[in-house]
Amino acid sequence: MALFRRKSAQSESVITSQPLDANQQQLLQLNIDFLKLLTAANQPEAQTTVITRSQLGLPTVQATTLAACSDEAIKTVSGCGFSLFNFSFHLADMWERMAKTGTQQSSVQRYANDVNGAEGTNNSIEVAYAGFAECALFFAWHLAQQQPMAARIMLGMREETANILAPLQLWQIRHIAQRSYQMLAPRWPQNPYFWVDLLRYASTGNEEHFRFARLMGTQLIAKDMEPSAFMRVSPVENTAQT
Repeated sequence: MALFRRKSAQSESVITSQPLDANQQQLLQLNIDFLKLLTAANQPEAQTTVITRSQLGLPTVQATTLAACSDEAIKTVSGCGFSLFNFSFHLADMWERMAKTGTQQSSVQRYANDVNGAEGTNNSIEVAYAGFAECALFFAWHLAQQQPMAARIMLGMREETANILAPLQLWQIRHIAQRSYQMLAPRWPQNPYFWVDLLRYASTGNEEHFRFARLMGTQLIAKDMEPSAFMRVSPVENTAQT
């Protein structure tokens, strides 16, 4: 799987120095905004629901490190090349079920505000959470239609999920986001290495941590989309066991 092949430090330096295309720019901004949303949601005084605090939570040490990061550091780690948020795009069966909801609604119902969502509340974090999820899903829908391979690399989206999202209408994307925004969460928050190394790079500038976080991220994406792929992208460990 060429997508997840290990790259040398020199090749990674070349990749990161290349100008970003329009989709990469959009992903960069989404990652920046998501990290700032995490910072706001993890403040002790933040007013959030139990579900939101659980979904947007990071381990205490990582949350503290992220809160101390400068805007420039946040921008730097946001350029990792894949989304730092997870919308479970590897779970095609779940997206197939969600795509079928609301199809019997009238035109008026389709565009009415979702009474079960965050709109109309006084909780700014909740409203921002829902709004971000909507933008993230529109971006995913765009990639599924125009560049499914980019959706695979950037969002960890299975081909089956792209085939489900691509034909959906705009109102369906909005409807799913409004109803299911609390599915969105940080990627791999319980992994013992990914966020630790990513945020160590943000706080120290040591590029070795960034290279390791990026490599770990691509391997975890492969594992999410195809569990057996994790062994194929770890040839050294696999050989050692045999």
